[in-house]
Amino acid sequence: MNAIDISGMRFDRLTAIKSTDIRVAKKVMWECLCDCGNKTLANVSQLKQGRRTSCGCAQIAGNQIYKKTPKHGHFVGDKPSTTYRIWTGMRTRCSNPKTTSWPHYGGRGIKVCERWKNFENFLADMGERPEGKSLDRINNDGDYCPENCRWATDIEQHRNRSDNVYWSHAGSTKTIAEWADVTGLNKHTLSDRVRKSGWTIEQALITPVQTRSQVVAKVNLKRWGHR
Repeated sequence: MNAIDISGMRFDRLTAIKSTDIRVAKKVMWECLCDCGNKTLANVSQLKQGRRTSCGCAQIAGNQIYKKTPKHGHFVGDKPSTTYRIWTGMRTRCSNPKTTSWPHYGGRGIKVCERWKNFENFLADMGERPEGKSLDRINNDGDYCPENCRWATDIEQHRNRSDNVYWSHAGSTKTIAEWADVTGLNKHTLSDRVRKSGWTIEQALITPVQTRSQVVAKVNLKRWGHR
């Protein structure tokens, strides 16, 4: 029977990283990353039943009160802040081959810089996560490091995707979505004009969309000619 795969799953303050060759009472021990940055070992039963909730930096007493709040203070009660979860998520997808996001990050060589393996350094460089924004790499092929990261909105991140198509016109280079904002035309209309109809980029950008009545009139003129 195959062992249960819990890689990437979170159990309170612990995130399961990978199974090990270590057995305790015939149970497989998993390497886990604690929110405080330390690593520890635990088996599946301990994690699922809540008998192991941290590397030892927390104690169970009634409502699970931690012995010591981390210096950075990024816990509300017994839960990590959004900024802290973003930091742990960044590290996990770059270091754990069993996570679903691995192929897009660690699997293609994206790394976390040495400085940011410490949360306090990450916080000092990036600050708190602004409302409505998430962590974004400016160069999608670059690592997570101070010079290549920013807090960005979903729209900014979408426009920074590696598969975006850029058009140059009148001395400016923008994504199709950005040109849509400038021209007021639908981005799909712009794309279809060039990709399906063979228009030039200039024609696609400067030609207004015809109304239904204009299209009908043009069809009638072609069919019947001028009367």
